[in-house]
Amino acid sequence: MKASLYIPALLVWIFLIQPIAAQSGSEASRLLIQNFSPKDYGGAHAQNWAVLQDQRGIMYFGNGVGVLEYDGVAWRLIPVSNKTIVRSLGVDENNRIYVSAVGDFGYLAPDSADQLAFVSLLEKVPAENRDFSDVWQTLNTGEGIYFRTDKYLFRWEPEDHGHRQPNADAAAPGTLRLWKAANSFHKSFLVGDTFYIRERGVGL
Repeated sequence: MKASLYIPALLVWIFLIQPIAAQSGSEASRLLIQNFSPKDYGGAHAQNWAVLQDQRGIMYFGNGVGVLEYDGVAWRLIPVSNKTIVRSLGVDENNRIYVSAVGDFGYLAPDSADQLAFVSLLEKVPAENRDFSDVWQTLNTGEGIYFRTDKYLFRWEPEDHGHRQPNADAAAPGTLRLWKAANSFHKSFLVGDTFYIRERGVGL
């Protein structure tokens, strides 16, 4: 091919591949996001309050009517005892999922069909201290698992806490402690291994 023909052909080829390269680059920098509607996850509530991933990669969502479980293929709704909003989720070193709802809190454990089900800890709370509503936060610490409401702070201390177990059974024994706010609790934090909580009008 003569040089006079080769150069124009080369220029045409360069201009043709530029849009393809540009498109490829833009796709590479674009986040791949998939949206799910309530219809996709079985008609549960449209609002989700919390999200958590366990050690197996299973996703859990605090939904308006319970806990949504998603394994990447199928969705499943795990109802809480009072079928109410799940505000917060937590997980410990034994891959046990903790659930904070409205007027109740507990954890997920396998049932007789080996499906995760909600196990309430409300019966561990003295009857005179069950006058709380939203359980806003769930924090796993070296001391135990904290559940924060506006009125009370609860700490669940399972016997296997801090010790890895191959299976977390449904009847995990433990001790529940509680503290009542003089005014109201606002936020709690975990900094390193230290737990902090803010009380309105008092401080940390």
